[in-house]
Amino acid sequence: MKKQLMTIAVALLTAGTLTTSCSSEDNTIDTPQTQQPAGNTITLTATLAPKGDDGGTTRAITTGKDANSKEILNVAWAKDEHIAVYYQKTDDSWATAMATVGTPNGDGSAPFTATLTNAKGGEAKLIYPYSLAQNGELKTGVGSVFRAQDGTIEYISQKLDAATATATIDVNGGTATVTGPVTMQNQVCICKFNFSSISSYDAENYYNITIREKQGSSTTNTYMTTSIAKTSMGAVYMALLGADSKDFRFSVQGMNKSSATDLSGTQMNYYETTSTNVTLTAGKFYRNIPVTLNIPNNGTISGPRSSTVVIQAGGTCTLNGATINVSSGPAIWCDGNATIVLTGTNTVTTSAEGQPAIFIPEGKTLTIRGTGSLTATATGGGAAGIGGGYQGGTSYAGINCGDIIIESGTITATGNAAGIGGGAYGTCGTITINGGTVTATGGQFAAGIGSGYNGTCGNITINGGTVTATGGENAAGIGSGYKGTCGNITISGGTVTATGGEKAAGIGSGYNGTCGNITISSGVTSVEATMGYRAGAPIGYGNNGTCGSISIDGTTSWSAGTATEHFKWTVSTIKDTWGKDVTRWTLTHK
Repeated sequence: MKKQLMTIAVALLTAGTLTTSCSSEDNTIDTPQTQQPAGNTITLTATLAPKGDDGGTTRAITTGKDANSKEILNVAWAKDEHIAVYYQKTDDSWATAMATVGTPNGDGSAPFTATLTNAKGGEAKLIYPYSLAQNGELKTGVGSVFRAQDGTIEYISQKLDAATATATIDVNGGTATVTGPVTMQNQVCICKFNFSSISSYDAENYYNITIREKQGSSTTNTYMTTSIAKTSMGAVYMALLGADSKDFRFSVQGMNKSSATDLSGTQMNYYETTSTNVTLTAGKFYRNIPVTLNIPNNGTISGPRSSTVVIQAGGTCTLNGATINVSSGPAIWCDGNATIVLTGTNTVTTSAEGQPAIFIPEGKTLTIRGTGSLTATATGGGAAGIGGGYQGGTSYAGINCGDIIIESGTITATGNAAGIGGGAYGTCGTITINGGTVTATGGQFAAGIGSGYNGTCGNITINGGTVTATGGENAAGIGSGYKGTCGNITISGGTVTATGGEKAAGIGSGYNGTCGNITISSGVTSVEATMGYRAGAPIGYGNNGTCGSISIDGTTSWSAGTATEHFKWTVSTIKDTWGKDVTRWTLTHK
């Protein structure tokens, strides 16, 4: 036998949107403003004036400005949207009916109709949208529809708008009315992310945005992870359901991959909000949740890591037993002036073509200090261990780098280009070593400390420490690489050992290279310079190269092998790696 059917026709009136807004950048929530129309209708509480329907199949969420020029979200009903009505039947069981929204009125109201079966009357629950209703409640599980967000307000409008209400139904024969008014409350929290502080590092092309619930210091639930193309970044909108009064952490992983659904992409930069926890309220709009680099001032990296560490401009990063090994991009990217503090034993390595192990942008300064050790290795073509890189391609362009200062610590830098300094075809700023134990080995055609192949380096200054520098083929130990250029070389303290590659000076210019003036002053403990086979001199110019004036112990009128006021001077002949006779000059303080 068929059950008796009752039809309920109810007018649904909205004074505006189903979302509310918060105050400006401080994330303080605005108080919802409610307008209640008279009459036997269901009233929806809203903060903003309604927007007209744009012809879509859902309520249209758009951005706008309020009277105070704050960004707001505007929402309007649309024809044929569906609302779940959860009501009690005459046998005291509960059932769900689908209500269909009619054509919205000019004032923003919209009628809907629903067919109820054996309705008893009494309290009922209204849930929008119908697809998210389950046993009278709004589903709070994330689901694929949330994970598929693309960061646009349009997607949220079409897929993720949600609200709930309670109402009292009066049944009278074949009709039913609602004792109202009824307040309907938006349940979706919308967050707008500001990515203005994202690194200039451009190897990434997608961002994975992950939102996790926090309880104390533990991450208890991953709400969603979605991938957004870098070209779409800027203002990114994300919707959360079931987020009321919960704490969240937002993190962003820069990725290099072929598409949003590519699961085999390479991890790059990592970002997160500055706050440990961000407490959200359902139905609110947070205009600006800042996303910043994950290494703020005094940040610490420890243990293994397979993605690039980005130090924000002005930041200080402590490496404490860190092992960073990446295959795409630099192991450490400095986004501006930066300081690296060494504690324990640390290793940073990249195998990416043309990428240095540690990169400092042109015009910026990297300072390295501490009591620990650092081994920085770049194996990709044209890349320095610490410094610049090489773009490759037919343009033959380098990745220019800034100034490098080493204050202390034990540093071992090995590059396919310079150990410390420039990449192939690139420029490098000044290099200053004030202390520590520094070992730098250049790759093919690149200096140990100085310029890479066909590259340029600024002034090189050694004020102290123990420095050992070995140039690659046709490159100086300290100075210029093959066909490269460097500025003045000044050694005023410390113990220095420099060995040039074939046709290159130990200290000075490489084969077909140039360097500025060379000054070795009386404060030096010792200098040992060994030239490569067929080079011009251990200190000075390489084969077919040039250099400026050479001052040793305060004079340019010196004679190799003849002691000066403060130095003993020894000239010796040794065998190089290939068994060739090469000349070595050793200056030892008396």
